[in-house]
Formats: sequence, C-alpha cells, structure tokens
Amino acid sequence: FVYVLLLLSKSMSLPLFVGLMNGQDTVFLLPLIARALRSAEQGKDFQTGLALSLCAIKPHLLILVPIALAAQQRWGALKGGVVGGAVLFVLSCVAGGFGWVGSFLAVVGADVINPDLEVMPNLAGLLEGVPHADLWTVVGAVVALTAVAATARYGSFAAGMAAATVGSLLISGHAYLSDVVVLLP
Repeated sequence: FVYVLLLLSKSMSLPLFVGLMNGQDTVFLLPLIARALRSAEQGKDFQTGLALSLCAIKPHLLILVPIALAAQQRWGALKGGVVGGAVLFVLSCVAGGFGWVGSFLAVVGADVINPDLEVMPNLAGLLEGVPHADLWTVVGAVVALTAVAATARYGSFAAGMAAATVGSLLISGHAYLSDVVVLLP
C-alpha cells in the first residue's frame, strides 16, 4: 500500500510532468540515485560510486555529492565514482573524439543556454536583479557547501545525499522546473 501511495505522489509531481512533457532526461537520475542509496545501505561503496558516476548526464545537479562522500569518508564510493567517470570519459572520447570536451564547454558556457534566469529554482534565479548578486551567490554557495559537509559528516548517508542534492540544485548555474525532480523522495 505504501508503494502505491509513493507511486501516486510521484505521478502528481509537477517537475516530473514538466520534465516528461519537455523531453528532459533528469528523470533518469532517480533510479541511479535510488541504486546508489541501496548500494550504500548494503555497504557496497564502490557500487554506490559507480551508480553516482552515471549521474554525469546532469553533473550540475549533483556537483556537491563528492563533498558529501568525502565528509562521510566513503573512499570506496569516491573510487567507484572516479572509475565510472573515467570509463565514461574514455567512451565519450571514442564516440566524439577529444574535441568533445571543448564543444561541451562552449555549449554550457553560452548565454543562450540559460534563458529566463528569473524562473530558475536556484540562487541565480532567486538573486536575479538583486544588487551585488554575484557576491550573494558566492555567499550562498559557501553556506550550501558548509551545510552539505556538516550534514553529511554528522548525518546518515541518505541525509548527506539529500543535502548534497539540494545544495547542488541551489548553486547550479542552470536549473529549471524539470530539474527539481531530483528532490523527489
């Protein structure tokens, strides 16, 4: 019965609906994060890191996860993430040549990729038009980083992951409603 209620609650999620309707791939992060949480519960840190490395499809939404893993001294998970990331890097180079890195950075750095800053569910959206927004963004990022490290250090793995996900969303330079789906339980 509980699983039915969880499924119903997720089906009523506006970020999930918007993401699916707009063809966003953020929804694919959910099973990867769930796998990482399950692997961590089972004490399989290397598998945890491998699962998290596959979240590289949206790196900005989980950028603080390594901080949480380091704060919890989950070195096996960090090793799994590095190995998984290295494999993905090699596969990307095989598929796109070494020039893909420059192309990727050019795309993510282009202003056209971040239209409508004021609707972003992050610090960039919150502070759009505020005097000294860049300074406040740095302050907010430092607070988020500190909160993630403290939560991960003194809390459970799930609490650390939750803090890292919220913090990553807040400091990301690019996030929209469909990206909020990563906050689903």
